[in-house]
Amino acid sequence: MKTKRTFNTEENPSLSGQYIVIESKGSIADNYKKVKDYINKNYNTPSRVIKSDIKDEYIRIEGYSKNLYKTGGVNMDGTYVLEFKFKKDKIKLTYITSVTH
Repeated sequence: MKTKRTFNTEENPSLSGQYIVIESKGSIADNYKKVKDYINKNYNTPSRVIKSDIKDEYIRIEGYSKNLYKTGGVNMDGTYVLEFKFKKDKIKLTYITSVTH
């Protein structure tokens, strides 16, 4: 898989809206299924994680992670929102937001 990344800039200092494009051989339906299968295999309650789902077009998830951030030497737990969009041979993964707890 190849990725295309965008990085924080002075104009956009937060991670919100940052994305990677993952080159993944397959049709739109194939790539949608790959992401859906990944979510179903890797999250304890996928039905609660998936917040929006338009078949073969779009998936938005909200997850929780221990040690999501490290700040001042302190690990912070938090929730995050990710968005997936699909094209032939590509998956766009966008970081929407996160909140520490």
